[in-house]
Formats: sequence, C-alpha cells, structure tokens
Amino acid sequence: MSWTVFLQTLGERQEHALTPHELEVIHCLQEEPGQSKQQLLKEYQRRHGPIEEEAFTQRLRTIYRKFHVSGRGYKLPQLQRYLAQQYQGSGPGLSRFGLSRIHAAFPTDTFAAALERLLHNQEQAKDDDHKVDDPAVENHKEVAILQTFAPNLEHYRAHLSRCLQAGVRVRILLAWPYSLAAGLREEVLKR
Repeated sequence: MSWTVFLQTLGERQEHALTPHELEVIHCLQEEPGQSKQQLLKEYQRRHGPIEEEAFTQRLRTIYRKFHVSGRGYKLPQLQRYLAQQYQGSGPGLSRFGLSRIHAAFPTDTFAAALERLLHNQEQAKDDDHKVDDPAVENHKEVAILQTFAPNLEHYRAHLSRCLQAGVRVRILLAWPYSLAAGLREEVLKR
C-alpha cells in the first residue's frame, strides 16, 4: 500500500470524520518526518491553490483534535509520528486479517523465494504420498497478491502457473477502475 493510498484510507475512516478540505491537508503530509508547517502550507498551495494561512492553521487544529494530538509544543511532528506508526505498523486492526508488513515497493525477490518454497513444499508433500509432516504446508495452499497495480506480474507467470497446476489457489486483487484508489494510482503514475 502506498503512502498516498494509506492516507486516503485512514482519512476516510468514520472515527476521524475528516472533511474533504481536511483530507486535502492530510494528503500533503510527507511520509518522512520533519516537514514544517510552512512546507506543508506551500505543498497545499501548490496542489490546491491559494489559501490564507489562518484558514490553513484552523484546518490543522481541527485535524489535530480529530487525531487526538494534544499538549503543548509542535503538534505537526506528533501527527506525522502517529501516521508513520500506523503506516509501518500495518494500520489499525489490519493484523487480524493476516497482514504482517507493508512494503514500500513490491518485494520482488522475497515474493519469488516464497513462491519457490511453497512449490517445493507442495511437490515434496505430493512425492510423499500426500503425507504432510509440516503443518505450515497444510495451511499455505493459497497465494494472494494484494496490490492494485502489478506491472511485474508477468515476471511470476511461470511460478503462478506451477502453483495452479499444483492445486494452489491463486488470488489477485484488481482495482475497480472507477474507485478512489485507482484514481490516486493514476495520478501517481502520471508523475
């Protein structure tokens, strides 16, 4: 999941109840910490046009309140830290669905190695007259690619074909072309 999609998804959660204008501010936050309020304002103005600093500050104050950022001192670093923790920590509640890590880029080598291990275990179980000593083999009979944009999928054609032949279920997430995520991905690709 990209940082942009993560921010969009987090901002749309009912518990935060962000307005469209507040969501525009959230989208201007950088993934890397250290962005100042003035840098954030300039990025907002570059993307969305002119805005008075006081109006922008008011939007930020409302965002801090909605994300429960309080105390004295600089609140923007606190908000950035909170969002970075949510992004790196797989987000609120996603671990219960089996998500263990979010990669900044598709982990090509890791994925290929995992497919090879899966195929090796499946072939070994088949050679042993369907006797499976490793419970992990029994539970991993599915490959799920949860990435809305996968230009590198052709790279795994042989692996995925072998998985299907070995009886492994293969699921690939496809983005609905009119979804908000697909639109965001299109903007990123245009850059």
